[in-house]
Amino acid sequence: MKAKKLESVHIDVKNGVGHVEVNGKDISANGIYLCLTFENGEWSLMTTKDEFYSTSDQEVKE
Repeated sequence: MKAKKLESVHIDVKNGVGHVEVNGKDISANGIYLCLTFENGEWSLMTTKDEFYSTSDQEVKE
C-alpha cells in the first residue's frame, strides 16, 4: 500500500457531530475508523473507506 502525503488533519466534534478533513478534503462520510499515530517524530493516519456493492441496478440511497 502506497501512503499519501499527510499535510493536515482537522477533527471537529462540536455538538456531537463528527467532521473530519484530511489535507483539506472532507472524509467524514468515507468510513468509521481513524487511527492517528505519532511515532519517532512522524505522524501517520490510517482510515477506512466504505464501499457498497450490489447485484441490483437500483440506485442506493444514503
